[in-house]
Amino acid sequence: MSSVEIEAPGQQKLRFLIRTARPGIVIGRKGAEIEKLKTELGKRTKRDVFIDIIEVNKPELDAQLVSENIALQLEKRVSFAGRCARAWTRLCASAARESRYASRAV
Repeated sequence: MSSVEIEAPGQQKLRFLIRTARPGIVIGRKGAEIEKLKTELGKRTKRDVFIDIIEVNKPELDAQLVSENIALQLEKRVSFAGRCARAWTRLCASAARESRYASRAV
């Protein structure tokens, strides 16, 4: 997940905006996961819950998603310098403007 925003448009309503690169995983088969999430949040908050899932079109430009990807690769024992270099080349290939990269490993 890239980010989660919570809005409270009224006294009895909550709206969650979930930005993710893979919305199918969050939604689940036939919307089962999203329904479980709605009911659980509804029980905890005692409000009507609305959940909107927004797909991140270019996950290689989202800093949160890139850092999570690097962390997952590090857990699998991939070298840090190599992983960061691949992330950097993907970022440059996607024509990102105003991107900065600061790492001593590369």
